[in-house]
Amino acid sequence: MFEQTTVRLSAVGLLCGAIVACRANTQYSSGFKEDEFKVIATGHTTEDVYAKIGVPVYAWFSEDDTFAHVDYVAAPTRSLVESKLDADGGYAELRYSVPKSGTDHYYLYYILLKANVVMEKGGPVLQE
Repeated sequence: MFEQTTVRLSAVGLLCGAIVACRANTQYSSGFKEDEFKVIATGHTTEDVYAKIGVPVYAWFSEDDTFAHVDYVAAPTRSLVESKLDADGGYAELRYSVPKSGTDHYYLYYILLKANVVMEKGGPVLQE
């Protein structure tokens, strides 16, 4: 019994250490607040997203949901996102976190838009 408890506590300690390290390895967009990110839901508009959590670190734009051919834009303005999605009718993935230089493990926060409406969001998603 003692050995099982020790192993479980060691695993929990490693997990907690990994969580702290991953948070420290993550660079968030300027003004990002996780509590505000949690409020964003499917059906919200691009305007809602920018009002709540601001400008992403970068965005990928694609004509379809495969993101096989993408345009990359660093720190895109709301008007740029809205105009690209209105004009192209495609998809945008807004990334609100990236790994800090020289790190492998970080937490990804993203929002997937189609026609300026949130289709999906994710985060924190552990990236290894």
